[in-house]
Amino acid sequence: MNNVCYLLHQSLEKWLKIYLTVNGVAFNLNTHNLLDLINLAMIHDIIFHETYCTLVAHQEMVFKKENKTSNDLRYGSDDGLDNLLYPLLRATFLTRRLVKRTLKAEAL
Repeated sequence: MNNVCYLLHQSLEKWLKIYLTVNGVAFNLNTHNLLDLINLAMIHDIIFHETYCTLVAHQEMVFKKENKTSNDLRYGSDDGLDNLLYPLLRATFLTRRLVKRTLKAEAL
C-alpha cells in the first residue's frame, strides 16, 4: 500500500508541476508540498478548488501535520493508508483531467 500512495503522490505532484510550468507560474522546483502546488494552481485557475478540497478534507493523513514528503509515504508504516488511498487517487485523476484539458486548449 505504501508504494501505491507514494506513486499517487508523485503523480499528483508531477501533474501539478506540468500545469504550473505550461501556464508560466513560478514555483520552487524542489518542493514536494502538494498544498503549496495546488494553491499556486488555484491562484491561476479556481477549477483546482475540488482537488484542494479533496486533499484538505484528509489533510491530517496526506500531510501528517509535519509536512512530510512522498518518501514518508513510501517508507513509512501502512497505518491508516486505506484512508489515504481514495483522496490521493481522486485528487490525482481530477488534476490529470484538468491538466490534459489545459494542454489541449494550448495546442489549439
